[in-house]
Amino acid sequence: MKNFTKSIMSRLILLYLALVFIVMIVSGIFIYMTVRRTEARNAEHELKIYAIAIYSTLFQGRTGEYSYDFLEMQRILLDPASPIENRSDIDVAILDSSGNTRVPVRNEIVYTADQSIVAALNGYESFIPWRRGVMADGTINILMNYAVPVEGNDGNTYIIFLSMNANNIAANLATIRNTLLLAVLIAMILASILGALFSRTITTPILFLTKTAKEMATGNLRQEVSIESDDEIGQLTESFNNMAKNLDKNISDLLSEKNRIEIIQNNMTDGVLAYDSKDKLIHANYASVDMLGIKNIETMSFKDVMKIIGVSAENSKELDNMEGSINLIDDKYISLNYNSYTNKSGRFDGIVIVLSDVTKHTKLDNMRKEFVANVSHEIRTPLTTIKSYAETLLDGALENEDLAKDFLGVINNEADRITHLASDLLELSRFDNNQLKMEKEVVELGSIISNSIRQNVLLASQKGQTIKYKNPEEFMDILCDPARINQVVNNVLSNAIKYSKENTEISIRTDSTAKHYRVYITDQGVGIPKEDLKRIFERFYRVDKARSRMMGGTGLGLAIAKEIMDAHGGKISAISDLGVGTTMVLRFNKIDR
Repeated sequence: MKNFTKSIMSRLILLYLALVFIVMIVSGIFIYMTVRRTEARNAEHELKIYAIAIYSTLFQGRTGEYSYDFLEMQRILLDPASPIENRSDIDVAILDSSGNTRVPVRNEIVYTADQSIVAALNGYESFIPWRRGVMADGTINILMNYAVPVEGNDGNTYIIFLSMNANNIAANLATIRNTLLLAVLIAMILASILGALFSRTITTPILFLTKTAKEMATGNLRQEVSIESDDEIGQLTESFNNMAKNLDKNISDLLSEKNRIEIIQNNMTDGVLAYDSKDKLIHANYASVDMLGIKNIETMSFKDVMKIIGVSAENSKELDNMEGSINLIDDKYISLNYNSYTNKSGRFDGIVIVLSDVTKHTKLDNMRKEFVANVSHEIRTPLTTIKSYAETLLDGALENEDLAKDFLGVINNEADRITHLASDLLELSRFDNNQLKMEKEVVELGSIISNSIRQNVLLASQKGQTIKYKNPEEFMDILCDPARINQVVNNVLSNAIKYSKENTEISIRTDSTAKHYRVYITDQGVGIPKEDLKRIFERFYRVDKARSRMMGGTGLGLAIAKEIMDAHGGKISAISDLGVGTTMVLRFNKIDR
């Protein structure tokens, strides 16, 4: 039955049957109700005429005070020679104003129980059709009851009640109803036959199209269906043939494009690994297999491949939140970059991992970092000596004391700057060599921000600036080295003060996600060009070199801040509009509870 209702042919037959059934039922009900109402109106008319005859004979023409003889009335009504037609199908009764029966003709029914009598007692003429009445002999008849109040010459009100036996009428209506039901049955049988013939003309070509489509699904696209008609089915067939030709052409083009892409990827120097959302390997070029030294990568699980690469990830979706990194695999430094791709609904559909061999560049970079560390260490001693002499001269007595103090003050300031540079270089060197230890503890992030504001509020007030910050309602506990995180916030906040105009506002706000707390420090400075935005965390990189040196910048503050944030598993980034201002974003990990 379930398969039957799924076919188009069965649906068309059922729809056709439903339509015929509804039309026949509505028509039959309309005919039946019309005949029923007509019979009721005819009966009402007969009873009214009969009541008028009774009233004319028994009540009209009496003058003066008159006392009715109810027995005489009953005799007149039953007398065959009476001017009132004595109908056996109509029961007559005359009741007084209290509802008591004064003239029962046949006394076959209980008159006081009828609604028409109740209405007449209240002064209204009433006709009640299709009543079921129990006769004196116990039989049940269909009755048409009529009651009308009349005024007698004695000043009293009487009720003329008539009850017509409608059994014959009801039997005729039942015959009509049965005839209509038989007509509905015959119409349904004919409709089934016609519906089957009609639906077959539609479903036959559709079934042939379905069979052809199944053959195409197996890969046999060179199919063509013959067009038998010019109607909608013929147009569908023509469209189907065109679709098959276009599909065959498109698949050929896709296969050709796929071959070209595979040739390009297999000849790339960078390795490419592609996984779908179910962690299934869908592509691995020759370069990736060579870099990783894995010959049977197709049989390895995603987790095992990630272990070889040096990435801690249980599934491909976790890589979507990771940034590129350089990992040491055997004796090679491999740069990893993750690029996710989505489906049409925007949901994660897989990840592409690009592997680049940066061994040579990494070694050169390590050499450069080591050189900076060595140079910084070597120049620190003479810088300390210069500073000591400068302080001695500032304390001594020279002939031109004012000039000497100014000159020595410049020497002292420059010495401080070089010393600061050396300190920064050494600190970066410690980060590079993993020599810097973090004294981590649970700290409330809001307290660090508030402390940094207190440390910088005087510097801001000197430029007429205000620092706007509202403590968040929730406690933002993080695991960190508070001194280092304070150093980061101080660096960012002092930069905001340094590069903002006078009499401006620096705002600090926070928010949180499921896994992170974020701090936004926004200034109203000159902003950073888009081409420089990605490089501001590089060492010694300055957007405006002249201005940075004039303000005492070394070009290492943000690099140190990034190293500190990375060491805490956090992130620092920048959002800027040139000429409007810059927002530095600090992201911290929440503590797992």
